[in-house]
Amino acid sequence: MPGLVGFTFRRQGESEAIKILRAMQKYLAYHERIKSDEPFCNEAVCAGRSHLDILQRAEQPYREGGIYVWLEGEFYNHEEMEKVYPVEGGNDPERLLRWYRGWPDFSFLKAIDGIYAAVIYDAHKKQVHLLSDRYGMRQLYWTVYDQELVWGSEVKAMLGLLGYTPKIDRVSVEQFMTLGQVLGERSWFEEVRILPAGTVLTWDMKERTITRKRYWWWDSIKEQAGELKEDEIAEELGRLFVDAVEKRSSGKQRVGLHLSGGLDSRAILASMPQNGYPIHAVTFGKKGCDDNRLAARTAALKGAVHHILEINAENWLGPRLEALWFTDGQLDIVNSHGIEAKHVSCDLFAVEINGLAGDVILGGSFLPGPATAEQITDDYAGVIAEMFHCDRALLEGVERYQGLTKSDYYFLENRLRRFTYEGLRHSLIEHRIPFFDNRLMEFVYTLPEGLRRGGHIYDKMLLRFFPDYYRDIPWQATGYPIGSNKLKRKGCELRRRVMGKLLRTAERVGIHLDNPVEFHDYPRWLRKEPARSFFEEKIKNKDALYPEYIPREMLEEEWQRHLAGENRVAVLSRAVSFEVWLQQVFNGKYRPDYDKAESKPHTKNECYACTV
Repeated sequence: MPGLVGFTFRRQGESEAIKILRAMQKYLAYHERIKSDEPFCNEAVCAGRSHLDILQRAEQPYREGGIYVWLEGEFYNHEEMEKVYPVEGGNDPERLLRWYRGWPDFSFLKAIDGIYAAVIYDAHKKQVHLLSDRYGMRQLYWTVYDQELVWGSEVKAMLGLLGYTPKIDRVSVEQFMTLGQVLGERSWFEEVRILPAGTVLTWDMKERTITRKRYWWWDSIKEQAGELKEDEIAEELGRLFVDAVEKRSSGKQRVGLHLSGGLDSRAILASMPQNGYPIHAVTFGKKGCDDNRLAARTAALKGAVHHILEINAENWLGPRLEALWFTDGQLDIVNSHGIEAKHVSCDLFAVEINGLAGDVILGGSFLPGPATAEQITDDYAGVIAEMFHCDRALLEGVERYQGLTKSDYYFLENRLRRFTYEGLRHSLIEHRIPFFDNRLMEFVYTLPEGLRRGGHIYDKMLLRFFPDYYRDIPWQATGYPIGSNKLKRKGCELRRRVMGKLLRTAERVGIHLDNPVEFHDYPRWLRKEPARSFFEEKIKNKDALYPEYIPREMLEEEWQRHLAGENRVAVLSRAVSFEVWLQQVFNGKYRPDYDKAESKPHTKNECYACTV
């Protein structure tokens, strides 16, 4: 997703600095829908913004009295903020600037409910501040290059720096190949880091030093004590959730959603207010899959206009290469679900109300079971390594949890913001995420684990507030509606086991029967054209770049095992995605067609964008 770029400087002149900034912006403006603001440049700072022209449409920076603000994202709780931090202000950059002037210690940040990244340049104090939202969902990368601070919302923005030579972080490669994501503050490039959640990073331009301040952390949420009545908890949970959805559905932008057969997007659709225009819901999946069928039933209940985009062996791969460029190669080809729906979604709505993380936050889907929980010690790395069947050494560098269970910490601070959220960045629309509403989040994490485990209190809330959407319509993950009695659950489970056995038996004798439970069939699609030839060429190409980091023999063996019938999709997709990303960065290949000027080779010694 496009965003903010900039750097401090002393040596080059203003015209040269603007040239570099435009090169950085160009790496973020990789689609005709993306607009770039005019660069700001004085004797010390050069900065700009590339954006979708949906949120914060006014040119930036917003400036007042020697203070300059760039903001990507938005705030949702203006009225609440006004009660505690009253300022005269209109748009969010203006409010942020005036809050900073009134409370320069950044104490106000902990009260903002929003998804955003921001840069504040204080010319009087000679300081630049980089800000992340409470949960770190809007990414902002930074590095110190040539003794100056550089920032960008995407890693590839660094390629616009004059003379910059990207060096791949081998630990990041190991993490990506094992877990499918990069952990903690790491990025693909050595010395380039992502700004942590809830953090202000300050660059002192006189001393050329960095300080970091965590303005909010999970340990500020304390577990509720005393007797808890489940009906009252479910009522409050539902009230907060509906309020979060309604708050994010308001405004001038047309909103819609991607609808699956799961629980989270269904709850959002049920909660969305009618704002005088039809609600459009988009579902993607293979023909006849449960997601398409169940989403259609849900959309009909709401009276929403439902759009189904079929994905199949022939059409799934092409758009995924484009998605790799959009997401800085941090989301592998197979997991870039839904980019096929990008152009349809862009035409139907500007903002998606997205169900990201509902199953994790309210449903407790990654909480360990009771028996496992009793065995968990303070060995955080060991716990997560066991969950993901990986080497614990990969996780030793991840900051330890505070105020959360170990599994919740991993998923909220790592998995969601470094993996799942990447799936939103390739859509070319804006996203609002109700499950990350501050009041909802703070209430959920005061509850004992036992209430969340297995979706207990989540299911109770959903049935209480939206019975028509959950009482009779099955959940795709199980095949039966939540709240079903034991007999019905056992019947559905038996049917699925029988169907699974039938599918496996048929496969062994060379007959493929489609499984409606899955919205894709990536294992089989990788064995068919065009994916088969594409993957084989990337794995066996003598000019491939990946063998410097991943053993070629190992990958070729994995490929043969997959062709022989094993499911090796995860490792193959990660490796080929990494190869494509390397080619995009260093050789200018597989970038979007409309990015013709950027498609020329980028060598390891010089950035092409800096020479034009």
